[in-house]
Amino acid sequence: MLSRILAVGWLALFSIAPPLRAQQSSKDALKAFETAFNERDVADLVALHTRDGVRMPPDVPSVKGEEALKKYFEDSFEFYESAELSLKEGGKEEGPDMIVSWGTYSITVVPNESDEEITSSGKWLTLSAKMTDGTLKMKRAIWNPDAPAP
Repeated sequence: MLSRILAVGWLALFSIAPPLRAQQSSKDALKAFETAFNERDVADLVALHTRDGVRMPPDVPSVKGEEALKKYFEDSFEFYESAELSLKEGGKEEGPDMIVSWGTYSITVVPNESDEEITSSGKWLTLSAKMTDGTLKMKRAIWNPDAPAP
């Protein structure tokens, strides 16, 4: 159960403050993911990925494509009553068509069957494509906690 919560934590890797179309920097995309995740907005979370986007959560198989991403986020949100994700960008390298960015995360969740908060922190790495409209969409996302699950 805790590993699912931690995977959800990095469900948690990127969401939405400005409108999705306004994401022109890696920090905008990061804030967009964080917001969509904290609001449990599955449609926005999926929209932040390319059609062939892949998430690589810890301890479970990779999740590829829009339908699989939608199911992954929906299933993940069923496990907890509330969650608060915080993402910080540590750096990035930018090319003409892609941006690789990395940083740290912290997530606090309250599982459905408990009132006890569980907090996890770790690191993440994403590869985002620069779309023709100027927005960024995640192609690949991977994360893992700093400490092993108890």
